[in-house]
Amino acid sequence: MSNDSQEHAIREKAYAKWEQAGCPSGDGIHFWLEAEKEFQLTEATGTALDTPAPKASVASSFRAVDPPPLKLNKGAGQSRKKAG
Repeated sequence: MSNDSQEHAIREKAYAKWEQAGCPSGDGIHFWLEAEKEFQLTEATGTALDTPAPKASVASSFRAVDPPPLKLNKGAGQSRKKAG
């Protein structure tokens, strides 16, 4: 399986997990990581894990191009205040 098709399969699985969880707000990185882990297990064992397909109406509105961004720690990217 090519790298692009692997990423696409992981993305679809992560989306289905996100949808099953009720479409919560946030970056969804844990859905991506779970899907990636499951994908790796499926590749290693050769057995498919059952994940329902996303609803067509919602799936078409989901821009599944990149994996979810990583959450930054509080204060990351903030500039320091100048003294005096």
